Amino acid sequence: IEESIIDNIKGNNNECNVFIRCLSLNNSTSILEQTNAFEGSCNNIANESVKGLVSGGNIKVLPNMEISTNNIEANHNVTISSYDAEELFYLNSKGLNNIDAKELLKKGFLFNLLDNEFRRVIIDE
Repeated sequence: IEESIIDNIKGNNNECNVFIRCLSLNNSTSILEQTNAFEGSCNNIANESVKGLVSGGNIKVLPNMEISTNNIEANHNVTISSYDAEELFYLNSKGLNNIDAKELLKKGFLFNLLDNEFRRVIIDE
């Protein structure tokens, strides 16, 4: 899976928050390319947060910030991890096998970003 996201921020006094979640499964490779472009604008804030959960696959993140102004606050962070052994141990101690525990952790990873109304729509369907 290859995904490219391009944000062109124009004007002044803007805030751009981008939250990306990626789940890479079963020998798949996910490539995420994010470009934020800021030209001649001022007093803008750009925040990008990328989180990846590797479950048998690979994740590659290619961040790119094209900034042609000095008056901007730009932040980028990436966290890529696999399943936490302590979380799996805890869920196993509550009676879940590894497969069910990993499924629960995947859903929690993806759903934590959604608001309650959207979460209800997905769960009800």
